[in-house]
Amino acid sequence: MLLFFLIINIVNSYKFSLPYKVNWIGQFDDINIFNDLKICKNAFKSIPILIFKNQKLTNTQFYNFVSSFDETDKIKTDIIHPFKKDIINPHIGICENIKSSSINYNNVWHMDNVGKYELPNVITSFYFDQVPSVGGETLFANLLNAYSKIKIKDRTEINYLNCIYEKSTFDIVNNTYSPNGFRRLNNLTQKNIIKSPLIFYPYPEYSTKSFLFSPIRFIKFEKYDEENSWDIMDHIFSKYINTDDNVVPIKWSTNDLVIFNNRLLLHTSTPTEIYNQQERKLKVIFLNTLQKI
Repeated sequence: MLLFFLIINIVNSYKFSLPYKVNWIGQFDDINIFNDLKICKNAFKSIPILIFKNQKLTNTQFYNFVSSFDETDKIKTDIIHPFKKDIINPHIGICENIKSSSINYNNVWHMDNVGKYELPNVITSFYFDQVPSVGGETLFANLLNAYSKIKIKDRTEINYLNCIYEKSTFDIVNNTYSPNGFRRLNNLTQKNIIKSPLIFYPYPEYSTKSFLFSPIRFIKFEKYDEENSWDIMDHIFSKYINTDDNVVPIKWSTNDLVIFNNRLLLHTSTPTEIYNQQERKLKVIFLNTLQKI
């Protein structure tokens, strides 16, 4: 019996914490993510961001772990990330020394793949091979919490707003953003548009609503002109989303693995110019099951 007890404690000798003073970012230290996969997946059901410290993974291990988090559909063959593809595991995007005029000096807030597909992917994951000593953080804003702040009487109008996006892939290098990284300052072409609701249920088991939007591809609201549409967006962002109690920066370390629910969060990285010429290397997975609602 004693031997059995010791074996169980060796297998489960990890530490779980909420180090960011919010209940929606969890961290595992010293966990074997494959032996304790069930524990990781159960935690993700209620915590939309999970960080796994000091994970030394091959690319195949990275993909196998992340792909186990969405079992609703079979993995589709199309690759939805826009980055250089790993040769063996093309669903993994290789991101090294990302530099563009739009992220040199300010943040660029976004949800992955919003405006590109009818619905964005649920699972996004990063694995950090190298991080700069200065900068390189990712900031997350909780959109579920943001929606809950809105007074009931003010929800009637925004609940029925539809966003018009430019669906075509375009280079964010050619876009200019406001200092807070939210508002895109130049116009899109509107050649290939897609419509999606501003407010939605993230997926069937959720009984609460959340925001679904990304400023990178946003053109306007249906039945509104662009000026009034952006006025509404700016108000929503500053009053409900970009607030001290709703935005958390995370400073990464080498071999950090993070998996997060892309349908519940807005995120951005800090400006690249503050890296002081140091490299930031990471691998990215957008798990392309595209779970429906």
